[in-house]
Amino acid sequence: MLIKTLNENSLKAANEQVMFFKAYRVFINPSSKHHLTPDEFYIYSLLNRYICMDRSITITRSMLEQVMPFPLLTKKADNRKRITETLEGLINKDVLTSHLVRPSKSGINELMQFSINDLILSDLKENDKKISQRYLEFPLFIVFHEKIKSSSDLYICYVVRSKVDNGKFPPKRMSGTYWAKVLGKSTTNASYVQKMIDSCVERQIIFKRSGVRKEDSTQEYNLYDIQEIDENYKEPLKQKNVIEELPVIHTKVEAKLDEIPF
Repeated sequence: MLIKTLNENSLKAANEQVMFFKAYRVFINPSSKHHLTPDEFYIYSLLNRYICMDRSITITRSMLEQVMPFPLLTKKADNRKRITETLEGLINKDVLTSHLVRPSKSGINELMQFSINDLILSDLKENDKKISQRYLEFPLFIVFHEKIKSSSDLYICYVVRSKVDNGKFPPKRMSGTYWAKVLGKSTTNASYVQKMIDSCVERQIIFKRSGVRKEDSTQEYNLYDIQEIDENYKEPLKQKNVIEELPVIHTKVEAKLDEIPF
């Protein structure tokens, strides 16, 4: 009964309150300790559905399994094992702190409690004014959108959204090498990685404009965005030796789901 009540209350709170969650930019930095795999970002996203006002999360592995719109692995036993491994990975990467039993020591219906390490992930050792630039307000509904079929789909969507800051910035150039590194793949698997990305483009999870092949047989980086890129769009020229500190504007995010570009 406790689990059922907790589950219902958590879902109700999520539906009424949690429209966005903090997706830290270090999650897609291949050189960071906090760099997440697609599976880890997926589980992190799901945990945010149960987050409380004090940033704590109380959940069981069974509840987490039930709320997943798609499993990490097809077989139930393998999926449960992967959930456990992924939770442990989030703890080991200092994304989560475990306050009760560790996932690897818990029963399937045993309560676990976590808190998100916001102070660490925000890197408060640096200028406090930059805190709001350290994460993206990621729409929770995207995690459960019918277009998202795998953790890789979700992660690729997050990478592009982070780069263009939910559409505030223009399309961004990204190389195949970067995509391979951020997805945790070998650069020798470039064709496989590109197929993953192109699959997301075909389903309009993200949008791409292919780079133009030059006379010397080199190809410009592809442009990516969360909305269709105008074929006449030209990137602004970069100014050299100009350093400008951008003002930090704190705004409260208030948006209807149907107003957010997917």
